[in-house]
Amino acid sequence: MSNAVLKKIRTASRMPRRDLFVVLEAWLILLYVHAILTALPYPWWRRLLVNAREAATHESEHTPGQSERRLLRLFRIAVRNHLWQMNCLRRSLALRLLLARRGVEAGLVLGVRKEGAAIEGHAWLQINGTVINDRADIARQFTPLQDASEAASTVRVIGRR
Repeated sequence: MSNAVLKKIRTASRMPRRDLFVVLEAWLILLYVHAILTALPYPWWRRLLVNAREAATHESEHTPGQSERRLLRLFRIAVRNHLWQMNCLRRSLALRLLLARRGVEAGLVLGVRKEGAAIEGHAWLQINGTVINDRADIARQFTPLQDASEAASTVRVIGRR
C-alpha cells in the first residue's frame, strides 16, 4: 500500500466513529448525485435532484451554526477522497441532500459570469442569505439567476462539466 493510503487510513482510524459515518454518508450521496447526473437525461435528473427539493429555495430561517460547519468540514473530506472530481453542481446538490436529511433546507443558487467570449456557470448553497459551501463573495463574482428558465439552462451547462 502507498504511504498516502496508509496515512488516510491512520487519519480515519483516529476520527470519532460518528464523524466517519457522516463522511461515508456524504461519499455515498456524492456517488448517487454523480451517477444520476451522468446517466440520466437532464429533465429526469432535474426532477429527481432539483425539483424534488424545490422547497429549499425558500431557505431555512436559521443562521448556519456549529453543526452545519462540522457537517461541511466532513463533507469536504468526502469530496477530497472521492473517486471522481466533483464539480460545483454535484457538490452543491449532494450537500443539499445531506443537509435535508438533517432537516436543514439550503437554497441552491446558480450564477453566471462572462469570461472573455465564454459564459461560465457556478452553483453554490445559501442558508438564510449566507453562502455555506463557497467564498462569501461568490455572488459578487457570479450574477445569481432569478428566472427559472435562466437557471434551467445554466444547470444543464454546469451539469455537463
